Amino acid sequence: PLFEEYASRAEQAGLEFVLDLPGELMINGDPEELRVAVSNLLDNAVKFTPSGGAVQVSMQAAGDWAELVVADNGLGIPPADMGQLFARFHRASNVAAYPGTGLGLAIVHSVVERHAGQISVVARSPGTLFRLRLPMGK
Repeated sequence: PLFEEYASRAEQAGLEFVLDLPGELMINGDPEELRVAVSNLLDNAVKFTPSGGAVQVSMQAAGDWAELVVADNGLGIPPADMGQLFARFHRASNVAAYPGTGLGLAIVHSVVERHAGQISVVARSPGTLFRLRLPMGK
């Protein structure tokens, strides 16, 4: 249902939404917290990608990790904002015209840390790629 919701939102916004998910990966953690983290990433990808763009979501096993990638070809993140990206209430300098509180990525970062995971971001031209690595369950 989570990915279906965002696929629908992306379609309504005129975006291509591409999913590449395995049958099932077991992740150690709180399902609701993880859902919130992934929702925040998907929400940003859909919100900051203009009509005609694309959002790609993939997940795969990488050793003992489940690796989730959310990539888009939207507005991207200015280099000057990268250092504060996960700070509470920080909003990138190029998104003033969009609604938001500046809490979404801080929440994602907090959830990933509580789950002993890792998060990284790559500024692309255009767009952004977020990679979450979370410990897999046995």
